[in-house]
Amino acid sequence: MQTPPSITLFYIYIIYFLTVYFYLQLNYKNKKRKLMKPKFIKSNNFEFKSKEKIKKYIKILKSNKEIIKINKLNEFNKDFNENFQYLANGVFQAEGHIGGYFLNKNELDFRPLVFIGLTGNTESLKFFVSLNKLFRNKLRYSIEKIPSGLFFIKLISTDWEFILNNFIPYFDKVYGDKLKGLKRLEKLYLLLSQLKNNTKYNTYSKNNIREKIILLGYNLIDNSKRKIPISKYFSLFNITPSKNIDFFKIEENKNNINNYFLLGFILGDGNIYVRIRKTNNLPWFIPSVRIGQKFTKDNIILLNNIKNTLKIEGINSNVSHIGHLYVISINQINNVEKLSKWLPDLPYFWFWKKNAYLLLKKALLLMKLKATYWQKSKEVILKLIYKISNYNKPFNYWLKIIRHFYSSKIKDLYYISLWREKAWSVKLPIKIKPKVKFFFFKTYNSKDNALIEAKKYRNQKLDQWLKENKLIK
Repeated sequence: MQTPPSITLFYIYIIYFLTVYFYLQLNYKNKKRKLMKPKFIKSNNFEFKSKEKIKKYIKILKSNKEIIKINKLNEFNKDFNENFQYLANGVFQAEGHIGGYFLNKNELDFRPLVFIGLTGNTESLKFFVSLNKLFRNKLRYSIEKIPSGLFFIKLISTDWEFILNNFIPYFDKVYGDKLKGLKRLEKLYLLLSQLKNNTKYNTYSKNNIREKIILLGYNLIDNSKRKIPISKYFSLFNITPSKNIDFFKIEENKNNINNYFLLGFILGDGNIYVRIRKTNNLPWFIPSVRIGQKFTKDNIILLNNIKNTLKIEGINSNVSHIGHLYVISINQINNVEKLSKWLPDLPYFWFWKKNAYLLLKKALLLMKLKATYWQKSKEVILKLIYKISNYNKPFNYWLKIIRHFYSSKIKDLYYISLWREKAWSVKLPIKIKPKVKFFFFKTYNSKDNALIEAKKYRNQKLDQWLKENKLIK
């Protein structure tokens, strides 16, 4: 008996379908294995209300497959590892601490202390967990509540072996006081080892080593923790200070600033905002990125290094002394836009400043249009920047100024002009084809009808552009 053609075709379709299905499944799995772009857990950046919730979220991040897969040996992640290292160094430059303390008043036994401290939120925890994964979770978490009601989280180590073999080599891209602090810890460990392990030194040699240990250790101890004057340490071992500080000198890091390092520095100590200046007409929006540091010689050198690096990239910046701070500021639309292009355009690298970065990019898109006559653009900018920063004046204060300006000074013919008494021409401040659209009186039977259509076109295209760029819903 012969099989009917219809049944044969049916089985062929089934076999074909299964073949395609399994091929796509296999291809999908292979792509997933070779995934080059790391995924991150999507969540809003919010602060926590209890230590327990912070600890719970850390556990979730530790076990979640979407956290950074840094240890995979593929070409993309080699770059990613290096970029993340520069970023982490930038954060450590801003928010890192290098110190320690003598364990015993009567002995020169020093306990090192290094940490990075950040306000606890979902994004700072992602950064911490990602960083700690690189160190095989050898850093421990410290969580404390601060007067503001928020939690301050530190990633800490007091282990000499880990600090010397892992921590210091990883954070070798820092500058100034941070670089000196790490190098002095190395020197201090070597001196402590010499004192403990070598019994051949005479009293003079031992005291020479002890003097260096005391000076290095005392330099690393926080001012608030210096309970014993340095003179008492010297008298304890009958040391007459030689005042030789040549061993203190550390060679500077003279490398130009890396863009990922600068991003990390901005994440730590930077401020992204838009100033609003009152004028006789519309408010003037001035985008700014600012980093402030204590007024020290090291920080002066660092911020001037940043300024020179930015200048090479065609970005103008100002460095100034304000109170007890030394501040670098990048102002104006052109400079901030160039900076945003030079810095990594990868939202997941912006961590807890991701929202501010994305909102600033949207605001810049509108600001550089120079669309003075477009009321809606000004209102959208105002809404965006009020999501980035807090302002002294309420939102409605500026909104009233904008609306008053347009109702009293701007006619409804903005971007529409008369062309040779034959048509209305529409030329919009956005990129669009055609650049100029004509509405001929003859086509629409009258001058008034043509104007109605011209306004419809203008309003429709401007709203469409806002929606396409996700500036309005």
